[in-house]
Amino acid sequence: NGYLVDEDYFADCGGGGSSEGGSVSSLDSLTIVNMINDALSNSVSIGVGDYYGGGVVGYIFQPGDADYILGETHGYTLYFDNTGIQWGCIGLTTNVVNNNIGQGPNNTQALVDLCPESNFAAKWCNDLVIGPHSDWFLPTYEEAILIDLSFYLNILNSSSYVHIWLSEEFSVSNLYDYNCPSCSSANTAWVLYNSSGNLDVLASNKNNTQEGNFIAFRKF
Repeated sequence: NGYLVDEDYFADCGGGGSSEGGSVSSLDSLTIVNMINDALSNSVSIGVGDYYGGGVVGYIFQPGDADYILGETHGYTLYFDNTGIQWGCIGLTTNVVNNNIGQGPNNTQALVDLCPESNFAAKWCNDLVIGPHSDWFLPTYEEAILIDLSFYLNILNSSSYVHIWLSEEFSVSNLYDYNCPSCSSANTAWVLYNSSGNLDVLASNKNNTQEGNFIAFRKF
């Protein structure tokens, strides 16, 4: 194991100076951050639960994962601040239903482009900036279930309750064989929840603003 460095510490630091009698090449703060990220990604042990990349590491890509790179450490880091916010696009059918790994950023951008509300879960993630990191997104189901239930309970400071937005709109012909006669695409979206110790989906009204109902993801 090596030392984990909070790269965001350097985000507000200025570059180097110059010495009298000659110029000295300086490194700006972004360059320093990138150097630290490169060093950590390639030589230092980063694990689930570590603070890294603006959030808390929730998953490390494994052999067989599409984003796994031999000899490097990459994964998902998560940010949570107990904000409660609506899913958005209330009364509007978006057809944003792709639940695949890697689709979260695309779903998030599509919702930002489609939803008329001034603030909603996907937009909140899209607008989030932590240090130099601005590539946050609302996850899909397949991305979200890579994270262990125990991690969610810890980050949510909950003994059992998990109820967080996914970047997927409900559809009658859905991928989960979920039957909800009273649900409509215009007013319903999916949440990830704890179903007796297992992560599963639940249809929820898009205007739900319950505290702590979403978590921002980013890939590092």
